[in-house]
Amino acid sequence: MNVLRGIPTALSIYTRIPVRMKLWKEGDLGRGFLFFPLAGIPVGAASLGLWCLCEYFDLPCLFTVGTLFLVPFLLVGGLHYDGFMDTEDALGSMADRDRKLEILKDSHIGAFAMIAMIRHTVFYLSFLYLWVRTTEIREMLFYSLLFVLSRAVCGISSVVLRKARKEGMLYEETERNGRGLLVSFLIWTAVTLILMGILNPGRTLAVAGIHALFLLYYRWIIYRNFGGATGDTAGYYVVMSEGLSLVSFFV
Repeated sequence: MNVLRGIPTALSIYTRIPVRMKLWKEGDLGRGFLFFPLAGIPVGAASLGLWCLCEYFDLPCLFTVGTLFLVPFLLVGGLHYDGFMDTEDALGSMADRDRKLEILKDSHIGAFAMIAMIRHTVFYLSFLYLWVRTTEIREMLFYSLLFVLSRAVCGISSVVLRKARKEGMLYEETERNGRGLLVSFLIWTAVTLILMGILNPGRTLAVAGIHALFLLYYRWIIYRNFGGATGDTAGYYVVMSEGLSLVSFFV
């Protein structure tokens, strides 16, 4: 089935896992986007496995936190963080809309991007430390699912929100099969939330609320500043939502 070609396509685009594709066909990009949340599974699985190893060898908590933070970089590369930093640069520029869209395409890193990355790193490491210090295997399973949920909800937003440009990777991925993509992402979201609910119902409600509130903020800020979503702002959503979801530790 052609749709199953989306699995290796998604892994080859959204992760650094070496996947052999014999021949790219028309429509593979859209089929790959159907399985965008799938890219969160190896990140979550690797995080869980790494935590188990650190627990088995009784390694210091700070070492565990630091290595867990590196997992997305090792398996995904800078794909989403590149979008996050470009978006922060554009938002911090206070320029007009056209100039902000130009900044999103700029490959250089500005001061606002560096400040945002430092802020995000400190925030993420601080809350991740709380998880690792007191957590058990059940809670780490919950943590590993956050990577799937962030991509599933990001996919929903990428389909339903208008695009800032009628070009680019995000536009190409969503223009042909918007309804099919939306159904796929809704299923991914529902299944992930059910699994999270089995592990911790209260925390699942908190994470769902965090995503809902941030999605409203995300829509407001990208419409106001860029006129719609882009591939870079999608990366911004993934990074920000994963960090903010750690706040659910207190539930």
